[in-house]
Amino acid sequence: DSHDPTYKKMWEFMSTHPDVMIDSNEGGVDRVDRTTDYAFLMESTSIEYETERRCNLYKVGNELDEKGYGIAMRQNSTYRNVLSRSVVKLQESGKLNELKKKWWKEKRGGGSCLESPSGGAEDLGLDNVGGVFVVLLGGCIFAIFLAFGELFFGIYMMEHKVSFKEELKKELKFIMQCHGTSKPRNMPPVSSSTSSTHTDRSKSRSTSRSRTTDVRTPNFSLQFP
Repeated sequence: DSHDPTYKKMWEFMSTHPDVMIDSNEGGVDRVDRTTDYAFLMESTSIEYETERRCNLYKVGNELDEKGYGIAMRQNSTYRNVLSRSVVKLQESGKLNELKKKWWKEKRGGGSCLESPSGGAEDLGLDNVGGVFVVLLGGCIFAIFLAFGELFFGIYMMEHKVSFKEELKKELKFIMQCHGTSKPRNMPPVSSSTSSTHTDRSKSRSTSRSRTTDVRTPNFSLQFP
Protein backbone atom coordinates (compact mmCIF):
# COMPACT_ATOMS: atom_id res chain seq x y z
CA ASP A 1 0.00 0.00 0.00
CA SER A 2 3.00 2.31 -0.24
CA HIS A 3 2.78 5.43 -2.40
CA ASP A 4 6.51 5.46 -3.10
CA PRO A 5 7.08 4.69 -6.82
CA THR A 6 10.25 2.72 -6.06
CA TYR A 7 8.50 0.43 -3.58
CA LYS A 8 5.59 -0.04 -5.98
CA LYS A 9 7.96 -1.06 -8.76
CA MET A 10 9.71 -3.52 -6.46
CA TRP A 11 6.43 -5.09 -5.39
CA GLU A 12 5.21 -5.41 -8.98
CA PHE A 13 8.41 -7.21 -9.94
CA MET A 14 8.27 -9.57 -6.95
CA SER A 15 4.58 -10.30 -7.58
CA THR A 16 5.25 -11.28 -11.19
CA HIS A 17 8.35 -13.33 -10.22
CA PRO A 18 7.31 -15.54 -7.28
CA ASP A 19 10.62 -17.41 -7.44
CA VAL A 20 12.34 -14.47 -5.70
CA MET A 21 10.20 -14.95 -2.59
CA ILE A 22 11.98 -16.72 0.28
CA ASP A 23 10.32 -18.31 3.31
CA SER A 24 12.98 -17.40 5.91
CA ASN A 25 15.89 -15.07 6.55
CA GLU A 26 18.34 -17.96 6.49
CA GLY A 27 17.22 -18.95 3.00
CA GLY A 28 17.49 -15.38 1.74
CA VAL A 29 20.98 -14.92 3.18
CA ASP A 30 22.15 -18.22 1.67
CA ARG A 31 20.80 -17.26 -1.74
CA VAL A 32 22.51 -13.87 -1.64
CA ASP A 33 25.76 -15.58 -0.65
CA ARG A 34 25.52 -18.06 -3.54
CA THR A 35 24.46 -15.72 -6.35
CA THR A 36 25.46 -12.26 -7.57
CA ASP A 37 22.17 -10.99 -9.03
CA TYR A 38 19.96 -11.27 -5.98
CA ALA A 39 19.20 -8.89 -3.08
CA PHE A 40 17.28 -9.74 0.04
CA LEU A 41 15.32 -7.31 2.25
CA MET A 42 15.87 -7.94 5.95
CA GLU A 43 16.00 -6.01 9.21
CA SER A 44 19.23 -4.07 9.70
CA THR A 45 20.14 -5.73 13.02
CA SER A 46 20.12 -9.19 11.43
CA ILE A 47 22.07 -7.87 8.44
CA GLU A 48 24.77 -6.54 10.79
CA TYR A 49 24.97 -9.95 12.46
CA GLU A 50 25.39 -11.77 9.13
CA THR A 51 27.89 -9.32 7.61
CA GLU A 52 30.15 -9.81 10.64
CA ARG A 53 30.46 -13.51 9.70
CA ARG A 54 30.03 -13.63 5.91
CA CYS A 55 32.51 -11.34 4.23
CA ASN A 56 30.81 -11.62 0.82
CA LEU A 57 27.71 -9.84 2.13
CA TYR A 58 27.21 -6.15 2.81
CA LYS A 59 24.34 -3.79 3.45
CA VAL A 60 23.20 -1.48 0.67
CA GLY A 61 21.70 1.93 1.41
CA ASN A 62 20.02 3.17 4.57
CA GLU A 63 17.19 1.68 6.60
CA LEU A 64 13.72 1.84 5.07
CA ASP A 65 12.22 2.64 8.47
CA GLU A 66 12.98 2.25 12.17
CA LYS A 67 11.19 -0.07 14.58
CA GLY A 68 12.16 -1.10 18.08
CA TYR A 69 12.15 -4.55 19.65
CA GLY A 70 9.65 -5.46 22.35
CA ILE A 71 8.89 -8.25 24.80
CA ALA A 72 5.45 -9.81 24.42
CA MET A 73 3.53 -10.27 27.68
CA ARG A 74 -0.01 -10.88 28.78
CA GLN A 75 -2.26 -7.86 29.03
CA ASN A 76 -2.13 -6.07 32.41
CA SER A 77 0.80 -8.20 33.50
CA THR A 78 2.41 -7.25 36.82
CA TYR A 79 5.89 -7.61 35.29
CA ARG A 80 5.32 -5.07 32.51
CA ASN A 81 6.46 -1.95 34.38
CA VAL A 82 9.36 -3.77 36.02
CA LEU A 83 10.71 -5.00 32.68
CA SER A 84 10.19 -1.61 31.02
CA ARG A 85 12.17 0.19 33.72
CA SER A 86 14.91 -2.42 33.58
CA VAL A 87 15.27 -2.14 29.80
CA VAL A 88 15.43 1.66 30.00
CA LYS A 89 18.08 1.44 32.72
CA LEU A 90 20.18 -0.98 30.64
CA GLN A 91 19.88 1.29 27.61
CA GLU A 92 20.87 4.45 29.49
CA SER A 93 23.85 2.77 31.16
CA GLY A 94 25.16 1.48 27.82
CA LYS A 95 24.85 -2.16 28.83
CA LEU A 96 22.74 -3.03 25.78
CA ASN A 97 25.44 -1.69 23.44
CA GLU A 98 28.06 -3.73 25.28
CA LEU A 99 25.98 -6.89 24.93
CA LYS A 100 25.40 -6.24 21.23
CA LYS A 101 29.11 -5.71 20.64
CA LYS A 102 29.90 -8.90 22.53
CA TRP A 103 27.45 -11.18 20.68
CA TRP A 104 27.55 -9.47 17.28
CA LYS A 105 31.27 -8.69 16.90
CA GLU A 106 33.12 -11.01 19.29
CA LYS A 107 31.25 -14.25 20.00
CA ARG A 108 30.18 -17.04 17.62
CA GLY A 109 32.44 -16.00 14.76
CA GLY A 110 31.81 -12.28 14.98
CA GLY A 111 34.54 -9.94 13.80
CA SER A 112 35.72 -12.25 11.02
CA CYS A 113 35.34 -9.50 8.42
CA LEU A 114 37.46 -6.71 9.83
CA GLU A 115 38.09 -4.99 6.50
CA SER A 116 35.29 -3.04 4.85
CA PRO A 117 33.84 -5.00 1.91
CA SER A 118 33.73 -3.54 -1.56
CA GLY A 119 30.82 -1.20 -1.94
CA GLY A 120 30.71 -0.35 1.76
CA ALA A 121 31.73 2.83 3.50
CA GLU A 122 35.33 3.87 2.87
CA ASP A 123 37.63 6.06 4.91
CA LEU A 124 37.90 9.66 3.81
CA GLY A 125 41.26 10.61 2.36
CA LEU A 126 42.92 13.88 1.42
CA ASP A 127 41.30 13.77 -2.01
CA ASN A 128 37.84 13.73 -0.42
CA VAL A 129 38.39 16.66 1.95
CA GLY A 130 40.87 18.66 -0.14
CA GLY A 131 38.16 21.05 -1.28
CA VAL A 132 37.55 22.15 2.31
CA PHE A 133 41.17 23.26 2.70
CA VAL A 134 41.07 25.06 -0.66
CA VAL A 135 38.00 27.04 0.43
CA LEU A 136 39.62 27.81 3.79
CA LEU A 137 42.84 29.02 2.15
CA GLY A 138 40.88 31.16 -0.31
CA GLY A 139 38.91 32.73 2.54
CA CYS A 140 42.12 33.57 4.44
CA ILE A 141 43.69 35.22 1.38
CA PHE A 142 40.52 37.22 0.73
CA ALA A 143 40.44 38.36 4.38
CA ILE A 144 44.07 39.56 4.16
CA PHE A 145 43.38 41.60 1.01
CA LEU A 146 40.24 43.02 2.60
CA ALA A 147 42.15 44.08 5.73
CA PHE A 148 44.87 45.83 3.68
CA GLY A 149 42.22 47.53 1.55
CA GLU A 150 40.46 48.82 4.65
CA LEU A 151 43.76 50.11 6.02
CA PHE A 152 44.60 51.92 2.76
CA PHE A 153 41.15 53.48 2.66
CA GLY A 154 41.45 54.65 6.27
CA ILE A 155 44.80 56.32 5.54
CA TYR A 156 43.38 57.97 2.42
CA MET A 157 40.46 59.45 4.36
CA MET A 158 42.66 60.96 7.09
CA GLU A 159 43.00 64.76 7.18
CA HIS A 160 46.71 64.50 7.92
CA LYS A 161 48.63 62.08 5.76
CA VAL A 162 50.76 59.38 7.37
CA SER A 163 52.88 56.67 5.84
CA PHE A 164 51.45 53.21 5.37
CA LYS A 165 54.39 51.70 7.26
CA GLU A 166 53.73 53.77 10.39
CA GLU A 167 50.02 53.02 10.35
CA LEU A 168 50.70 49.31 9.87
CA LYS A 169 53.03 49.34 12.88
CA LYS A 170 50.32 50.96 14.99
CA GLU A 171 47.76 48.38 13.91
CA LEU A 172 50.07 45.46 14.66
CA LYS A 173 51.00 46.94 18.03
CA PHE A 174 47.34 47.35 18.93
CA ILE A 175 46.60 43.75 17.89
CA MET A 176 49.52 42.37 19.91
CA GLN A 177 48.20 44.02 23.07
CA CYS A 178 45.36 41.45 23.11
CA HIS A 179 43.09 43.68 25.17
CA GLY A 180 40.76 46.58 24.55
CA THR A 181 38.24 47.12 21.79
CA SER A 182 39.03 50.73 20.88
CA LYS A 183 42.21 52.59 20.08
CA PRO A 184 43.08 56.30 20.41
CA ARG A 185 42.31 58.60 17.54
CA ASN A 186 45.22 59.68 15.36
CA MET A 187 45.90 63.39 15.93
CA PRO A 188 47.84 65.56 13.48
CA PRO A 189 51.48 66.10 14.48
CA VAL A 190 52.41 69.51 15.95
CA SER A 191 55.22 71.32 14.11
CA SER A 192 58.21 72.80 15.96
CA SER A 193 57.56 76.37 14.74
CA THR A 194 54.00 76.28 16.00
CA SER A 195 55.05 74.93 19.37
CA SER A 196 57.81 77.54 19.74
CA THR A 197 55.36 80.33 18.86
CA HIS A 198 52.93 79.11 21.49
CA THR A 199 55.78 78.91 23.99
CA ASP A 200 56.96 82.48 23.26
CA ARG A 201 53.44 83.80 23.58
CA SER A 202 52.93 82.07 26.88
CA LYS A 203 56.25 83.42 28.16
CA SER A 204 55.41 86.99 27.13
CA ARG A 205 52.03 86.75 28.80
CA SER A 206 53.53 85.47 32.01
CA THR A 207 56.18 88.22 31.96
CA SER A 208 53.66 90.99 31.40
CA ARG A 209 51.50 89.64 34.16
CA SER A 210 54.43 89.49 36.55
CA ARG A 211 55.41 93.06 35.73
CA THR A 212 51.91 94.28 36.28
CA THR A 213 51.81 92.52 39.57
CA ASP A 214 55.13 93.98 40.74
CA VAL A 215 53.96 97.63 40.35
CA ARG A 216 53.58 99.07 43.82
CA THR A 217 51.55 102.10 44.87
CA PRO A 218 53.72 104.85 46.53
CA ASN A 219 52.90 105.93 50.07
CA PHE A 220 51.94 109.62 50.63
CA SER A 221 52.21 111.44 53.98
CA LEU A 222 50.53 114.79 54.67
CA GLN A 223 52.03 117.30 57.11
CA PHE A 224 50.08 120.24 58.59
CA PRO A 225 51.78 123.36 59.96
